[in-house]
Amino acid sequence: MLETNLKSLPFLHRGKVRDLYAVGDDKLLVV
Repeated sequence: MLETNLKSLPFLHRGKVRDLYAVGDDKLLVV
């Protein structure tokens, strides 16, 4: 997997190794 694309969550940031998505106001999903 080279990059993620989760359409159901707001995308925040793409780094070298992981992508960050917002899950609610105070939680992040790190992929």
